Amino acid sequence: MSLPISVILLTLNSSATLRPCLDSLRAFAEVVALDNGSTDDTLAILAAYDNVKVYQHPFIGFGALRNLAIGHATYDW
Repeated sequence: MSLPISVILLTLNSSATLRPCLDSLRAFAEVVALDNGSTDDTLAILAAYDNVKVYQHPFIGFGALRNLAIGHATYDW
């Protein structure tokens, strides 16, 4: 049973550290990942996790991106 919580994750070329991060978030019902145009394997790694929803958007500032990602959350974040 997963915790009914949405985790917000902003990414950009994060493949080197992403797997351990996502592994640690498996207990949560949803990870909303908002990618800023990665050119490495970030998107492929994100797609491999069942609890991750992936969205893409150009960088518009940290706060604005975080708020955009929060808008996609299904649960409390």
